[in-house]
Amino acid sequence: MLHGLALLGSLGLADGSYILSGHSCGACLALQSVLQPPRHYGLGHLAEPPCPAALLGLNGLYDLPALATADGLAPFHAHLREDYERFLSRAFGTDKDAWPDGSPAGFDPASIARRIREGNAPRLVVLDQSTEDQLVPMAQRERLTATLAKAAGLRLAQGQRLTGNHAAPWEEGIMIYQSLLDTLQLLREDQ
Repeated sequence: MLHGLALLGSLGLADGSYILSGHSCGACLALQSVLQPPRHYGLGHLAEPPCPAALLGLNGLYDLPALATADGLAPFHAHLREDYERFLSRAFGTDKDAWPDGSPAGFDPASIARRIREGNAPRLVVLDQSTEDQLVPMAQRERLTATLAKAAGLRLAQGQRLTGNHAAPWEEGIMIYQSLLDTLQLLREDQ
């Protein structure tokens, strides 16, 4: 994602000119890309990406290690633990000790606040999660919310547009559209 944002920056993407959004792993990647500097991921040769006006996470994965432990999954999702462990190994690498460093729910709130002050992270994060999501437990949003609530200068909003199963936002694009409209309204309120 950082390479893609660097390319877009070279083509004129400017700070505050876009909303960075992602669904599921994409929500994790979106948050990773601006809540930590590129050097956090061994990409110190990349410049800071253009700062989005807001981040919008939809049915996101935010605490990777919790998805591979029985304690991190609610009873409804516990049967997915082994599937998550395989999936996370393929998507985020087999080194489980590295998963916490890539988990937005584990990022240091003071570091996030500093990035906001420096203009490298947006002041608004909107998180939306369907209570009917059969793949991602609500605890993922709750864990990230607990971290972001401690980041000074950050406005955290809970979206209320997502319903249905995990893929429903993409299958029924109206939910994503409505979430983006809500995010734009929140940005207008902050001006």
